[in-house]
Amino acid sequence: MKLRNHRIVANCLAGAVVISIDIQAFAANEGGVHLILPNAFNPEDCITSEERVIAQKAIDAYRQAHPERAGADTAGRLTFFPTAGRLYGDMFTTNFVDLDPTSGILDWDCTSRSYDGHNGNDTGPRSFSEQLIGVPAYAALDGVVVYAHDGEFDMNTECVGIGNAVIIDHGGDLYGYYWHFKNGSVDVLEGDTVVAGQQIAEIASSGCSTGPHLHFELRDHDWFGGSTFEPYAGTCNAVDSMWEDQEGIDRELYVEDHGVTATEFADWPDRPYRYPNDREFLLSDSHQYYWHTLHNIPATGARAFRFYRPDGTLAYEYSDTWEYPTEYREVTWGWYWNIADMHTIPGTWTVDLVVDEEVLLSMQLEMVETLDEDFNRAPADISVELTPSAPTADDVLECTVLGTLVHDDPDRDLVSYRFEWTVNGTVVRDTTIAAMRDVLQSDAAGHGDLVEVTVTPTDGLLEGGSDVAEILIPEATGACCTDNAVNCVIATQENCEYFGHTWMGKDTTCEDVVCLTTCLGDVTGDGNVSVDDLLSLIEHWGPCP
Repeated sequence: MKLRNHRIVANCLAGAVVISIDIQAFAANEGGVHLILPNAFNPEDCITSEERVIAQKAIDAYRQAHPERAGADTAGRLTFFPTAGRLYGDMFTTNFVDLDPTSGILDWDCTSRSYDGHNGNDTGPRSFSEQLIGVPAYAALDGVVVYAHDGEFDMNTECVGIGNAVIIDHGGDLYGYYWHFKNGSVDVLEGDTVVAGQQIAEIASSGCSTGPHLHFELRDHDWFGGSTFEPYAGTCNAVDSMWEDQEGIDRELYVEDHGVTATEFADWPDRPYRYPNDREFLLSDSHQYYWHTLHNIPATGARAFRFYRPDGTLAYEYSDTWEYPTEYREVTWGWYWNIADMHTIPGTWTVDLVVDEEVLLSMQLEMVETLDEDFNRAPADISVELTPSAPTADDVLECTVLGTLVHDDPDRDLVSYRFEWTVNGTVVRDTTIAAMRDVLQSDAAGHGDLVEVTVTPTDGLLEGGSDVAEILIPEATGACCTDNAVNCVIATQENCEYFGHTWMGKDTTCEDVVCLTTCLGDVTGDGNVSVDDLLSLIEHWGPCP
């Protein structure tokens, strides 16, 4: 086989570099390694100086028109990440706020997951393929839309032009910047009131961006220009975390995406387009070309490939070690293999990728004499989880697809998911997205409502098995006066009214509000003992609820 150098643009959320790697032949010309793609970083901010001037003018005009909003309370803590998808699964945070005021790089966890001068959190899906299907972004907190811009090209691979974006006043002079959206996807207008979990747009790569991602930035605008606020707290950011339940950085090695194709490397698209993948392979194919995108690659390690015949016997094994100058947040390995028995034995072959004695990936390859253009296997059946497990009426509900990323489809097809949300049997949200998590906005369900979500995976042609999760939003509870003493019990409004007592309000306890002292016999709590008390007693006569 002719060997060649291949040049490719490495994908990252904040810049790109060109890397030239020599393909290296192995013994007996059975295989070779093709490319390594480490992250690169752009010295420019995700939001250009031109865009920041536009943003500042919009905020200044808004603040002048709404001076009362400066004193509004910030709408609580962050309870969910404001993108669809599983964080450190099919979504990955590449960059946090750079906390080093010099030319160095420092994130909140005392590492360097950022780039110099970065002012937000960059989190994105795996490729443009997910972007084309749709990956929602949501309002992180309640607020008022200050700025909304749409209509810009959304598949940039370099820092160009103005981004499609939304700015939300979250109260207390805290503003959320949401950037790089898909053309035509911005769902809100300036002046709109939004609630936490409400979809505001879809993730893309407009403006100063080299791949699809959400640049999520919080800024305190108590003085001109404001200051960046990193919501994550840690040793190197000694503040109160803005997250109700802060998630740590996942630093474990994992495979984010993979594929196998008969297409030669030279004909692959550049990242962040998804590399090609085939469902079947001819016995007469000279080689198969494999790619694996991994996160959190250590500087050194051992890896192996094992090829198993359809009868389960081992046909070939290769192993080696790698040594990089540093650990990488993202690396794509590309390989070509020419296994002799794969030219003569048809059927389902199994190919395992092993790293440090752990099988990270087990792939099935269909070797055939003639390709079947209609060959396709449905995505794997799924299970889902609905959280929080004990919600209130103010919570954003999250539905997450469980299981591994790399075994979601036996043919390695890109899987998307239909999320159908109902409240008391009425559909309130029905969306198909290229993400393994969706949310229901905070005002979609109230006390006593039954929320159900049905999730169905699809490869665009066939559907896999669905799963259903449901949860009951409990009735509101508060303090209920039980007698003429200063004494309360926690109960629902309905229960208080059933016994003719005074309900002190949602989420109220005796520690918050002392129960009013009432006269004996004052069942209605109106300050008088009268026939109304007797009628109330008769009305509620019967067994306890």
